[in-house]
Parts: sequence; structure tokens; C-alpha cells
Amino acid sequence: IFQLLQDFSSISRESLEHTLVLVDQFLRNGVNQRTDIYGESLINRTRFLFEIIEAMTLNQLTYQHNIF
Repeated sequence: IFQLLQDFSSISRESLEHTLVLVDQFLRNGVNQRTDIYGESLINRTRFLFEIIEAMTLNQLTYQHNIF
């Protein structure tokens, strides 16, 4: 079980690091060359970040509802 917990912790950390790199790329005007709803203006470039936060919040609320 200890190794399973260590593996889970490592996977979670790596996933978070990759997500942060991806969000950073969306936020940077010089890197984000998208012309859709996720590019160009600052509002559009932050859309991805806010959608991630919303998805995480909804997931946490669903998880809490299912436990309690």
C-alpha cells in the first residue's frame, strides 16, 4: 500500500506540473497563437484556466456529495 500511495503522489504531482505548463502556454500572448475562443485577448487566454478551475470545483462538489 505504501508504494501505491507513493505512485499516486508522484502521478498527481506530474499531472499538476504538466497542467501548469499548459496553462502557462495558454496565458502567454507570445506563445498562444490561437484564433479561437482560447486565444488573442487576455479574457480568451484565461478562459482555459477558469474552465479548469470550474471543472475541478464541480468534481470536488460531486465527490463530496457522493461521500456524504
